[in-house]
Amino acid sequence: MKTYMIVTNDEYELPVGHDIVGANAAAEYLGMTVQNFRRCLSSGRWSKYRRYKAAVDEAGTEEMQERRKEERRKEYRRRAQVQAMTVDRRQYYRMYDRTKRKRANG
Repeated sequence: MKTYMIVTNDEYELPVGHDIVGANAAAEYLGMTVQNFRRCLSSGRWSKYRRYKAAVDEAGTEEMQERRKEERRKEYRRRAQVQAMTVDRRQYYRMYDRTKRKRANG
């Protein structure tokens, strides 16, 4: 999910809120529907009568992506360890030896 920063809708764009995770939370903070929020965000046009607007918080996005990558790596390692403990490799090698002998004999 992306993180959003809420700023004032004027030339100064002073930050009002930050680290708001997800479009649903940002739209709720601004008091608009999610569809309208996404439309305004993608087009870059916010109503001049609105007090605040949203911007994608790039620093938070990079941090979250790195955190997700690290979590995926840990999960992959954990699954590999569990599989290594539960899979009986002897059965695989028995089948491999049988096929190898069949090829050699005949």
